[in-house]
Amino acid sequence: MGIRRVRFAVRPEQRKALVFLLGIVLGSAAIFALRVVPWSSGRWFAASSAASSHGALAGKVVVLDPGHGGIDGGAVGLGGEIVEDDTVLAIALYLRDYLQGAGAYVRLTREGDYDLAGEGRGRRKERDMRARAQIMNSPDVDLAVSIHLNSVPSPKWWGAQVFYGEDPPESACLAWHVQRALAEHLGTPRLPKKRDDLYLLRVARVPTILVEAGFLSHPEEARLLLDRTYQRRVALAVYDGIARYAAGNEPCPPPSSVPAQGEFRD
Repeated sequence: MGIRRVRFAVRPEQRKALVFLLGIVLGSAAIFALRVVPWSSGRWFAASSAASSHGALAGKVVVLDPGHGGIDGGAVGLGGEIVEDDTVLAIALYLRDYLQGAGAYVRLTREGDYDLAGEGRGRRKERDMRARAQIMNSPDVDLAVSIHLNSVPSPKWWGAQVFYGEDPPESACLAWHVQRALAEHLGTPRLPKKRDDLYLLRVARVPTILVEAGFLSHPEEARLLLDRTYQRRVALAVYDGIARYAAGNEPCPPPSSVPAQGEFRD
């Protein structure tokens, strides 16, 4: 019998330590649904790990697509100290472990520093993207997540954001849950956004999202993304959102009820 619920009494300042300790002692599958909620006294907190929503991933086929790779390193930050392709691969591998811990079958479009263009130099980016889309749209796939990092000329922008396409309509719901989880885990002040101009989202035949996990053009966020612990936090947030989507216990709001940027209603 698997662990269904674990409760601990902790002080507010002990919450982060408890999360870290549970991750070591109980393993990935037990910590993912961790919630910290006020106790009746208002001074103590109960940490509750419920496996109900995360059990919904058992048997699901999930494709993870770490962007770029090979000669296409993607965005660069901190004067070349951090490169997009290496960082998103690390996040994807952590996310794979979390998903597998919940019983999902995971496929990665790449597991090393290479692209999917194959032999030849001509039209490499086009061939690479088509190969990724073919994997992500395989008939037995339940959902797909492409992971990237952002970069813009201004250093003021920060925060992870989730993008989705017009079809299939379930992509918007998946994006909502993952964006909400990113807000809760990382404090990112953004909302999901529809982007039909992105190839992988435009040709999606299964629920598909693209996660921009942060801005390499923002020095502080770039330094965070260099840290393995923060990479795990990003992966855990995405995992949590996927699990909520798979469980179907929290219906997605209609577009008219989407709150202001950075705010999420319970």
